[in-house]
Order: sequence, then structure tokens, then C-alpha cells
Amino acid sequence: MLIVGGCVMVNRRISRRMAFLLLIGLLMALCDCTGPLNSSGEPEATTLCEILAAPRSYSGKTVLVTASVAVTREGSLIWQDGCDNSWVGLQFNEPLRSDHDLADLLVHYRASNRPLTASMVGTFRYGWLRRERLLSVSSIREIRSGTTRLYPTK
Repeated sequence: MLIVGGCVMVNRRISRRMAFLLLIGLLMALCDCTGPLNSSGEPEATTLCEILAAPRSYSGKTVLVTASVAVTREGSLIWQDGCDNSWVGLQFNEPLRSDHDLADLLVHYRASNRPLTASMVGTFRYGWLRRERLLSVSSIREIRSGTTRLYPTK
């Protein structure tokens, strides 16, 4: 390191290494890849309770879960009755993010006292440092309110 006129000049070798690490971090953040599937090529069907009992072992895996959905102004999350502290944040990937029917449905049920139940496929992500739990949803098999199928409408 060299100090010139009160400014810190960083060795070029270190700055190249930092640029490379920043590029790798940016690519990883932008990559919306799905995690590994099971041997049959299908996502692993599991429960939210099983995922949260061993979050590190499910982190990065593509799973199929059915859970209750809550929609707030701050975002969406899922939970499962019978599990302590079972909430997991939701992130919708394309094309779900731009699906107006899905957005309208979630906004409509935001203020409702009728719970939604959704079966969805996504990649579970667990950040051990802050105990972040997120399901990055790539597809929705169905959403129900009671016995009524609401989504997809086809």
C-alpha cells in the first residue's frame, strides 16, 4: 500500500483480485438458477417443518412445498401450522413476477381473513448469519382458499 498526498493507493494486484471477487459476487447475486433436483428430475416434495428442522441441508435445493400464504404490504411469506416459528419469505421469479392475475389475487386476499394455501416449487435459501429464510418461487402448482381453486385459473 502506498500513501500519496493523503490518498491511499492500493496495490494493483490487490485491486484486480478485489474486482474479480466483486464480479463473482455480482454474478452469483444476479444468477437466478434453480438448485439441484432429485434423481428423478423432479423437485423434492417436503414440508416446511422438515425444511426448517434442517435448513442448511435444504439450502440451495429445489423443493415442492404446500403451505399457508400471508401477503402484507412489506412482502409475502409462507408458514405451516404445527411448526414453531415456521415463516419463510417468498420471492417470485419471472414469469410469476409479471403475472397480473397472480398479483391481483394476492392483493385481493391481503386484507382477507380467508387463508390461502399454495403448492409451489422453488429454491430454498438459508442465510445462517442472520437466519434468513427465503423460498425463491419458480412455479406455482395451485393456490386454494378452502376447497376453491383460485390459481391457475386454467
